[in-house]
Amino acid sequence: MIRLALFFLSIVSLIQLSAQTYVYPDRDIMFSDVICNVNGGHVLPGTEVMWGKAIVTCDQRGIYNGFSTSTFDVLFRFENNQLYLGESIFSSDIMYTFKNGVIFRGDSTFPLDKLFTFKNGYVYSAEGESVFDVVLAIDGPITVVELFGVLLATEML
Repeated sequence: MIRLALFFLSIVSLIQLSAQTYVYPDRDIMFSDVICNVNGGHVLPGTEVMWGKAIVTCDQRGIYNGFSTSTFDVLFRFENNQLYLGESIFSSDIMYTFKNGVIFRGDSTFPLDKLFTFKNGYVYSAEGESVFDVVLAIDGPITVVELFGVLLATEML
């Protein structure tokens, strides 16, 4: 019985480790069109699985260049749903704000500073939330920091 339980736990942990989030260029989700994927906080190009090829690495504290979480590779610091430039703590260095599924430019929630809307697995442009405004489709679970990482990796931010 214990062996069966250990076997089950190992299978569940392997499934959890291999869970990936795929990013597509528009509303159509076709595996051949994958732009990048998120695996364990690493944003990887295409369907790549080697973490060494990470474009950026995301964790709860921020976004780092490549496959690293070193203080020397910090691109952005994430705190209170805001992305700060580098390791800065100054409000003048707030680059983006995430509130209620909307990404705003700077330290703002003003409608004219709206850049993207994230809703139901789709990233919409600032113009609206229609089928024609979809800029990315995200298939799988994603955190706010990973969403910022994907937008950085796809050069949309």
